[in-house]
Amino acid sequence: EIGIAMALLAFLTMISGALSGLLAASRFLFAMAKDCLLPDNLSETNKKFGTPHWSIIITGVAMGICILTLPVKDVAKLASGFQIMVIVALNACVIILRRENQKHEWYQPEFKSPLYPFVQIFGIIAGAILVYLMGSKAIIGAVAAIVLGLSTYKIYGEKNYKSLENTSLESE
Repeated sequence: EIGIAMALLAFLTMISGALSGLLAASRFLFAMAKDCLLPDNLSETNKKFGTPHWSIIITGVAMGICILTLPVKDVAKLASGFQIMVIVALNACVIILRRENQKHEWYQPEFKSPLYPFVQIFGIIAGAILVYLMGSKAIIGAVAAIVLGLSTYKIYGEKNYKSLENTSLESE
């Protein structure tokens, strides 16, 4: 009886973790659509629940395909690799935005990072090492994500973001 209860608890915990991962991952599509880097439909929210339903559906389908077609170990490595890549990108963004630059005048953070930029540089290097240590599949996943992201930006995001930028400048 205890074994069955523990198995059920583990199953429910896994479902809960998968749901929170799905919702967290869908926020990337939602935020990029809000910034005109992806089609506007991905930023639409459900009238009843207030959730970005298209972003959640697309993310859920992509996750489902990965889970059904890849071994669980590879899915876990890819997911972990992507999370590490996000942290590496965040550290790089902190360094870029904190530099004195006319383009970044809008960014006036109240919090100052201790030991800036050494902590961020360490985060970038440590993240790159971790992805490398995870093996070739994590590296291939990282490269594929970068290529997909850059391609999406070049094909769709760049022209739409610039048109948004031009529209805002004209309205001022």
